[in-house]
Order: sequence, then structure tokens, then C-alpha cells
Amino acid sequence: MNPLHRWLNKQEVANRGIPIFVPRQVEVNGEWVPGGRWHMERPIGDILLGLKRCRELGASVADDEPPAGYIYSAKVKDQFRYVPLFSRAVEQLDTDKLTQLERTAIEVRQSYAGYGMRARIDRAVASLVNQGYMLDRLKLVISPLDPVAADTEVRTDYGMLAVAPDRMVPEGVSYVIQDSGSERAFAWVKKKN
Repeated sequence: MNPLHRWLNKQEVANRGIPIFVPRQVEVNGEWVPGGRWHMERPIGDILLGLKRCRELGASVADDEPPAGYIYSAKVKDQFRYVPLFSRAVEQLDTDKLTQLERTAIEVRQSYAGYGMRARIDRAVASLVNQGYMLDRLKLVISPLDPVAADTEVRTDYGMLAVAPDRMVPEGVSYVIQDSGSERAFAWVKKKN
């Protein structure tokens, strides 16, 4: 196996200084759903895949291609628990072979990263930050059915913003709010679907 593509231990990953995803279960309105968070900025691309899955989808990894990030695997019983991931655009993949989970991941990435959602979130955050509100007290409230709700936080021009899925919010509606402390703040991201 190419040493560039091998699984790493905790110290090796820390020395590489590239993004790591640590999956975990998160509670959303009383239900436990898959979630997690990136340590460092999430890599770009429509989807991140392992070596074998890249090959299966017709987008093999070149010998000199470095991983875009790593994912922590708690199932592995030795110290090498960090699996390399490679960034792929949907155009590189045999889409007939994608699983439903992979299709959802691509939809999330495209709806957030390149199709207007990020710009809307940034505008809402900017309006509140420019009024003096602190980013660490703000959160994006969104329907659990919206693809962005799969993340525990999203990147903005001002830093990472917490995501708070709420069943009372209709699909397609979202806003940024500060409801902690004595001051309250509100800005629409999207009013209607």
C-alpha cells in the first residue's frame, strides 16, 4: 500500500495538520441521529470517499494524490483509527452506483457550498455581527429535514456557526438567532421554501 494512503494513528494525524472528521450521535429534539464535527476546515468537493469506494465509483486515487482529510473510525481495535478520505466532484463519479447516503451527502454539499445557502447564512450572520452580536452566541435554526441540519456547525465568513435543528421550523425555512443571555437577536436566512 502507498504510504501516503495508509491509515494513521492520533499523533500522525496531528502532525499532518489536515482536516479530521469525528462522527458521533447527536440528539435532535429527543432523537439520536448521526452527526459529528470537523476539526479544522472541511475539505472542498462534492463528496469525500475512501480509497476502495473511489475505485468502485470510477474515480480512482492517483499514487501521488494526498488525502483531503481523515475520518475517525471507532470500530478499529488498534491505534490506526484514522481513515484517509479523498475529495471528488460528482462529475467524476459513476452516479448509477451511488448509495442513497452518498446522494444525500452530495446534495448537502451542493446546497450549502455552491448553490446560495452559504451566501444567505453569511448575510444573516453579517447583519447580526455588524450590530455587535458575538458569533459564539448565535445559532442557525433550521428544519431537521433540511440537508444542512446534518452538520453540527457550518462555516461562515466570521467563523463556525452552530446548527440547531428544530422540528417546529418548516422545511425550507431557516434563521439565525441569539437567545442566550439578556439580549436577543434574529435574522432571516430563508423565509419560505
